[in-house]
Amino acid sequence: MDRRFLALLLAAVLVFSSVTMSIMLFTGQNEEKEPAAGRREKVMENSEKTDETGEKGEDEVKEDLNDPSAQTEPVETQKPDDPDEPTDPDDPSKTQKTPGPGAEIAVKESKAVDDDYFKDALFIGDSRVEGFRLQSGVKNATFYTYKGLNVTQVQKTKFIKSGSNKLTVFEALEKNKFKKVYIKLGVNELGWGSYPTFIKRYKELIEKVKKTQGDGVVIYVMEVIQVSKKKNDGNDIFTKDNVNKMNGMLVDMVKEEEVNYLQLNEFLTDDDGFLFADASTDGIHLGPTYCKKWLEYLKTHTV
Repeated sequence: MDRRFLALLLAAVLVFSSVTMSIMLFTGQNEEKEPAAGRREKVMENSEKTDETGEKGEDEVKEDLNDPSAQTEPVETQKPDDPDEPTDPDDPSKTQKTPGPGAEIAVKESKAVDDDYFKDALFIGDSRVEGFRLQSGVKNATFYTYKGLNVTQVQKTKFIKSGSNKLTVFEALEKNKFKKVYIKLGVNELGWGSYPTFIKRYKELIEKVKKTQGDGVVIYVMEVIQVSKKKNDGNDIFTKDNVNKMNGMLVDMVKEEEVNYLQLNEFLTDDDGFLFADASTDGIHLGPTYCKKWLEYLKTHTV
């Protein structure tokens, strides 16, 4: 009885062991392998860990330079401006406005004066100077201005009020004293054709100022203001070339007479030498904005 029981028990143990072994073999053969991508992610994850010193480990994964998705197009950058870099005068992209006649003798920029500077100043001129009087905001100055005034009319035309009478510029100069005299004439003489006559009469005016106002008078000759390109292209009299020609002769006169030259076109013209298109509605007479700029120029160009 005991021997039979032991034999049955042994048989049962052998069967159980055999079944267990079979199950283990079957499970090992069918176990899913981890995908390669998953293994790579683990490597990447582990590579970001730092060692005890806080630095990334030696096994850090580098960017795959052969991976097209990791490459980007080069970005074009602009070279920063170098204020110390010399300009190339022969470079056409860096052209500068050509100075007009008289740049070498023109009054240089100076410390700005206030409105009181013009208390003892006289302005002699045509309609352009009359526009300056009305629109610039200048204060305290005296004006002998007249629409159409030219270098001949300053001697002959009576338009300056004196009591119940009217005087010419020459006559008024004999009765009144000024320490500074600004003169701007020429636009009405552009059609004369004979600019030597213009210069002759202009000299006579300067000599009259010197004689009547004394040796201490400061005389400023303001150059003829340019015309706009539209005006230039629409006629044969009010042209840039004629203005430049006249101003060139004024420069020679100023040198001879030893008076001061104000180069107004320095701030009134574009790179081509024409009056700024927005400075005037008719291409000749300045509007309020540029009359104010004119005043600022006079305040910062004194002797």
